[in-house]
Amino acid sequence: MKRIIHFANDEKFIDKAYDEFKQFESLAHSHFTIFSNNSQLKHIRFKCSIADENYFKHPETEVILNSYDLIIIHFMDVRYFDLLKNQRIKTKILWIGWGGDYYWLINTLNNFSIYKELTKAQLGIKDNFFLKILKKYKNNKNVNLLNRVNYFSPVLEEDFSLIKKNYKNFKPQYVAWNYGNLEDHYRSDLPILGDAVLLGNSATATNNHYDLIKIIDQLNLSNEKIFIPVSYGEKGYIDRLKKYLLKRDINVKNIILLEDFLTVDEYNNILSQCSNVFMGHIRQQAMGNVIYLIYMGARLFFFRESVVYNYLIKNGLAVYSFDQLLDNRQLLHETVDSETHLQNREILRALWGKQINRENTERIIMLA
Repeated sequence: MKRIIHFANDEKFIDKAYDEFKQFESLAHSHFTIFSNNSQLKHIRFKCSIADENYFKHPETEVILNSYDLIIIHFMDVRYFDLLKNQRIKTKILWIGWGGDYYWLINTLNNFSIYKELTKAQLGIKDNFFLKILKKYKNNKNVNLLNRVNYFSPVLEEDFSLIKKNYKNFKPQYVAWNYGNLEDHYRSDLPILGDAVLLGNSATATNNHYDLIKIIDQLNLSNEKIFIPVSYGEKGYIDRLKKYLLKRDINVKNIILLEDFLTVDEYNNILSQCSNVFMGHIRQQAMGNVIYLIYMGARLFFFRESVVYNYLIKNGLAVYSFDQLLDNRQLLHETVDSETHLQNREILRALWGKQINRENTERIIMLA
């Protein structure tokens, strides 16, 4: 029987990985080691080991890791560099990326920016050609280190293509895998009953809220509620966004900042009011929300250069650009027809359904 060791932080996604690999206990034994300073974990309830920050420096770690057939890293951070530097560890490595741990490999790509112009201006973000060249040069050392990884599974294959375009010497092979599946984690039978607008998913600059607010201004929305989730992210960013909204000559009484953490049911009830969703991310982000909202029957809008938009369009999903919306404002008031809704659901099932997830997990086990 094959032996796989998983390394992860105490995060809510890891239980989905545990459930997925547990299905294949007859083929491979998966052991999970969690990095935490606490003996009581917050998110993880299954049986696992808890490791300290110096785990990869311990002399016995080498022997332990060489006894496994595959090492799986869930979210790459600097603690794993000690593992990657150790040439005596021969076990194959799979890195399952989340976005935040690999977009530094994409951000230095020429003619690519994760920030729109208004957001850059408001936050003083410098994003120019010469700065990118300098950052890319500095990144090369870590890219060479990452070449110790055998397999890489980003959220979208488009992300892998962008990394390869930016760093042609990036050696890990692409492997498809995602946390959770449509049937168990990203579907809802709640109908869309309102005409509210959802703006973004978090209090982070990559939402490009300032540019989304400009679009709200252009559309002259006066009656629709506009929900902006900011319950997690950066406190300083929320404060700046609030001040900006107060200074703007817009109808702020209809803008509702969701600052408090909501239960799943409370959040889903808000989503069911939102027939239109404005996602301002250029980078891959908020994929769980995107899948869930398309499944519910909401109409989603993106900037044309969005990595997610281009992935969804390529796979035949009916989503829209802000250019299309500004050219045809009636889109805000049209519902997704039943045939399109059904087709969207079928495509989602093919991309993120239980069956494809199971096949991808089994393929990973065969790599060990």
